Amino acid sequence: MDQAGTVAEAKEMLRSKQYDAVLLDWQLPDGTGLDLCHYIRSSRLDVYVLMVTCRDTPTDRLRGFDAGADDYVVKQDIDIEEIGARLRAFARRVTKAG
Repeated sequence: MDQAGTVAEAKEMLRSKQYDAVLLDWQLPDGTGLDLCHYIRSSRLDVYVLMVTCRDTPTDRLRGFDAGADDYVVKQDIDIEEIGARLRAFARRVTKAG
């Protein structure tokens, strides 16, 4: 598992390596997870995007999905076990499709 602390660092990592899934926070020092999600989709990268953020209004969720997120969870409402379950569910869908 790799970790990026900025949008710029994440973009560089996405250009240099193929990822199956990306977990994005909303607030990053040099931009937002939405910016990165737009980049992923506009670059046509085939990667599952899970927004994991404190932003919890319905408008925030819609903005996340409209930016291209495949799933959206609020940090206060989730634990690491559920994130793992969501990633496993994604992996099952990919395995069936492939």
